[in-house]
Amino acid sequence: SASTALSCARNASHTRRSRTHSFDSRSHARDSDVSSRDSRDVTTLDRVRINHEAIAMKSFADTAREFRTFHNNSFNVALHLVTTPACLACVVAGIQLRFGDAWVRNIFWAYGFAVTVLTPGYGLKLSTTLVWCAIVRVALVMATVCDMKTLGVIFASAYVGQELAHLATGEKTYQASYMDASNWPSLLVEHTFYLLPLCLDAVTHMRESFLSWIIAHNYVVRAKLTSAKEKASLKVIENFVTDEDPDRTCTAHWWHELLPPKEKKAFTNIVHAAPIQKMFADRFRPDAWAVDPIYGMNEIYVASAHHNNNSDTVFYMEHCDGPWSVYPFCFVYRCMLAVNENVQVETNFCHEGTGGGLSDGGNV
Repeated sequence: SASTALSCARNASHTRRSRTHSFDSRSHARDSDVSSRDSRDVTTLDRVRINHEAIAMKSFADTAREFRTFHNNSFNVALHLVTTPACLACVVAGIQLRFGDAWVRNIFWAYGFAVTVLTPGYGLKLSTTLVWCAIVRVALVMATVCDMKTLGVIFASAYVGQELAHLATGEKTYQASYMDASNWPSLLVEHTFYLLPLCLDAVTHMRESFLSWIIAHNYVVRAKLTSAKEKASLKVIENFVTDEDPDRTCTAHWWHELLPPKEKKAFTNIVHAAPIQKMFADRFRPDAWAVDPIYGMNEIYVASAHHNNNSDTVFYMEHCDGPWSVYPFCFVYRCMLAVNENVQVETNFCHEGTGGGLSDGGNV
């Protein structure tokens, strides 16, 4: 969500305004922001199929490179870290029920040894081994409480859940990239064999980490209103403030929702101006995030040279601006837009090391 303060600067003594965004980030969603690569075209997929047919058995590195292309979204990867172990646990539990301890023991050591030899990097080897040990341990417990039918239902649910993860995030499945190849059965076996370390490898190659869902980010986005329609709306607000002639010894505020109809419409036009919408869309993909104004927080704000006798004193100090600094999938951007010429007030972003004066339609 985005809250907007339209700021009118007075030609009075010089003041300095300092703001810090711990994050004022806006947006809701599902996101897990991240990049879904849903624009892959047929030509690219055909090229992948050709590569599949040309190579009988690829190394893990080659497979992982292609797998990452279809698993950039952190939400998709997170669901894979649940569904993949669930499927593997069901298979191991089924083997335990059907063939007994000896088979499970042999599979445990054989697969553990194979992935240790074939996967690169000590970190990936160690993480795969630990997760594999946990999967087998859970599978042995499942074998004591589940029959084959129940295991089949759990396996099917996890598999469908994995497909739904791709559908929800807009990422195509890796399996779909090679199913038209003549040797797709062998590629499917290879994909399945590598699947556990592939999912763990994807964690370190996502566009954004899992923590990006819940923590504040140092995102600062900017825009400037320049069109005739936008300038006309800004002029309506400026004229309104001029006619109100507020007290110059303190700051002045008018809530968006309480403005007269003409001014309220002008304010709404500014909130939905194309440059403002674009500055959010450039940072938060529209197909992954919903950007909505918080009308109840919107206001016209007039700065003052005197700021020691009101609640706005904090605006002249280093501070974090905006609620929900830690909130899953939802952030708030506090936006400021200069209605008229401003040579007195500066807005500085201390963590980013940027800032300056906003003037004549400038927005941050």
